[in-house]
Amino acid sequence: MTHMGRMARNGLAGLALAAMLALAGPSLAASAAPSEPARAELLRRAQAGDVAAYDLLADSYLNAKGDQRDVEAAVRWLNVGVKAGDTGCMIALGNLYFVGEDLDQDEAKALSLYKAAAAKGDALGAYNAGLVYETSAEDLTQALGWYWRAAAGGDEGGMYKLALAYQLGRGVTADETRAVAWMRKAAAAGSVDAINDLGTYALQGYGMPVDEGRALALYVEAAQRGSAVALANVAAAYQNGE
Repeated sequence: MTHMGRMARNGLAGLALAAMLALAGPSLAASAAPSEPARAELLRRAQAGDVAAYDLLADSYLNAKGDQRDVEAAVRWLNVGVKAGDTGCMIALGNLYFVGEDLDQDEAKALSLYKAAAAKGDALGAYNAGLVYETSAEDLTQALGWYWRAAAGGDEGGMYKLALAYQLGRGVTADETRAVAWMRKAAAAGSVDAINDLGTYALQGYGMPVDEGRALALYVEAAQRGSAVALANVAAAYQNGE
């Protein structure tokens, strides 16, 4: 993972396809990052006080192979970034605590860091806070509140979660019109899972007229953007003659 930001989007499930795979939430994703300078250059920038270098440097330590991998150094620089008020470092360190592979799992610390990032206007921090409430605290009311905040800030994950909530009637009254509206917003914001789900909506006539051609086109688009679920849906469509 080139930039430690996005946690796995899971939890609320999408529609199931007859004779096709059930829709799933996005897999572990990361924000797109520019090509990273050499670690020596990142270290020079970080030591000079360049806040933008802190999480990139930490990422280089975590993604290094063999003896070059240094979790302690990564965490040290993330903490420097947190103290400097960098939301990327807050989210990255929160992810380490939430996942619990390189640090002892501490969801309370993760949540605190995500909320701190959200308080500074980071929509991804709000999304991740919602994910903690949904998957760990099992508090859907709190989760939806944070997803609303993330969606309002332009986060496609928050939009996608709201679409699923209206689709399934979880925490809100089921509403096809609002589900489709939020799914379209999520797709426009870049969610490949939303594009795939819109294909399912078109195939099943959920909130829109049945349109198999449109469904296939959406599946193909999502597959071309890297969705394995959409790729399977394209194959199933051809297999079933849809």
